Amino acid sequence: MSKTIHTTAELAKHLGISRWAVSRAINGQPGVSEETVARVRRAMSELHFSPSPHARGLRGQRTGVIGLSIRNLNTQVAVEKITHAHHCISNRGLHSLMAISEDDPVRGTDMIKRFISMRADGVILVDAPPPEVRETWLQMLRNAEIPAVMLEPRRPGDSNTVSLDRTEALAKVTDHLLDLGHRHFALLGISKKFPMGVPRHEGVRKALKARGLDMKTCVDVFDMPEHRHLGMRYGHELAELYLASKRRATALIALDDMVATGAMWELQRNGVKVPRDCSLFGFDNLPFTEQMTPALSTVDHNVEKMAEAAVDMLQRLIVNNWESDEADAINLSLPSIRLSATLVLRDTTIAPSQVTAPVHETQSDGLDMRNITLPTLA
Repeated sequence: MSKTIHTTAELAKHLGISRWAVSRAINGQPGVSEETVARVRRAMSELHFSPSPHARGLRGQRTGVIGLSIRNLNTQVAVEKITHAHHCISNRGLHSLMAISEDDPVRGTDMIKRFISMRADGVILVDAPPPEVRETWLQMLRNAEIPAVMLEPRRPGDSNTVSLDRTEALAKVTDHLLDLGHRHFALLGISKKFPMGVPRHEGVRKALKARGLDMKTCVDVFDMPEHRHLGMRYGHELAELYLASKRRATALIALDDMVATGAMWELQRNGVKVPRDCSLFGFDNLPFTEQMTPALSTVDHNVEKMAEAAVDMLQRLIVNNWESDEADAINLSLPSIRLSATLVLRDTTIAPSQVTAPVHETQSDGLDMRNITLPTLA
């Protein structure tokens, strides 16, 4: 079976010469011998290789375009990620070409084809889908000799990835609550049954283990996977589930700020006061959480730092891809970066109260979440 060549990098490796020499031979530029030109053209003919429009003639002629993709824009955090990445790109004199895949693999493939046709120097995939989907996109980019970096993908990889260390973040949250004196916790929507929940669940487990405590005796998990997309309403339903269980925690840790907000409304509607009867921690540091009463303790992603790190990583890959003489420069892998989150401590976390939280003490003037149309969560 004849060897298959997809890129000029692979052709260079096959011939045992530099990518620089292959590029100049293909484009008829000076600096390489006639013998090398003949070898390259003969190999191209034998291997049925034709360089991509992106790779052909572009060495030393960058477009200054960075492809910037995201799954969707239906959460505040997603908007912040794409906005900060765009600003970082613009501040470096480059131009971003943005596209939304809308969780559609076919649309995502078309998006990658567009980046290639527009001859992007590199691509940042924000909130990239799981490996089984994104690998097709990454291979398309490698074939076109376009480096790519993933910013906060689902299930981060070992290389060319920038993400938040959610295990460390939840360990910090748990440590803070333990320092306050809490020993009984309820996790709202943080389950090992879905990818986003696994590292957070592990963070809680690690923090407890470091104090000689056990998940089984200290933690109850409340989850309704089929309702996870409902945002605040999901928090409302998880709080109902928690109250119905009769199991009481002194601290509740929610999947995110939307879930925490919905849970707090339902708890207080049933006479369980936050933070008097139980502390509550969110995740995302959404703008409205500071204006709540009580103001919500939460976790800040440090999105701006993540965006900066992703653009820095991509620029290193671009420089290596365009200026290196190594035949496999496009396959360079940089170690993944996991950034630390910041705890934002506000009014919903205090030392555990001696007051026992009442069960289903319904207030007549409570807010009924079931009669309100609420934002949704991805």
